[in-house]
Amino acid sequence: MRQLSRLTVTSDSLIYPSSRRRPGSIALNKLDPGLRRDDDNGKYGRPRNIGVLLMVTCFALLANSIVNAESDTPGLGYQFTPLTPLAAAPDFTLKDMDGESYALHDFRGKVVLINFWATWCPPCRKEMPALEALYKKLGDESFAVLAVNQWEDPDHVFAYTGELNVFPTFPILFDPESAISEDYGVKGLPTSFLIDKKGQLVYRAVGGRDFDHAEVERLIRGLQAEE
Repeated sequence: MRQLSRLTVTSDSLIYPSSRRRPGSIALNKLDPGLRRDDDNGKYGRPRNIGVLLMVTCFALLANSIVNAESDTPGLGYQFTPLTPLAAAPDFTLKDMDGESYALHDFRGKVVLINFWATWCPPCRKEMPALEALYKKLGDESFAVLAVNQWEDPDHVFAYTGELNVFPTFPILFDPESAISEDYGVKGLPTSFLIDKKGQLVYRAVGGRDFDHAEVERLIRGLQAEE
């Protein structure tokens, strides 16, 4: 995969660079022509009306880009790719929106679906209702879903989930520095993994998925049936 210097939209996922800067952040040029000299105290400042205008424009452009990207997002697939040879899933402990900690090893004995995602990722947003439908159908003592958010803060994600038609009932965890996604070799969002009851990585899906598809359910039920 070629090196990327900025966020790039592909057919069914968003590829993000190795830089830790949050997508959508803005760096202002030091020689910004909008700055002016304040004669009273010798400091530089920006006329307040110009600053407000720039902020409104930036937010409008960002919102418009997300809407356009969502409208161009293709239909969700349902295929998962088998991973060989089998390897233990990297363990982690992350907190949810309420500050409660979740450790992956606590789910040993269950089939676990880990979904790496972000609110600014169109296919992530598109697949969220199907992920909740799957969790409601299979979420019991032998199956769990852990949605691992990338870069964003809990307040922002909480506001986003409040806009959904169906509020997610599975744990949403936070990986603010993207350290866990690096452990899993994630190159694009969304990326999902299925972990068997022994804690091994067995399947991976890169890009948006229709988790409520019959084939996905069959795959998970097969893993649940294993000893």
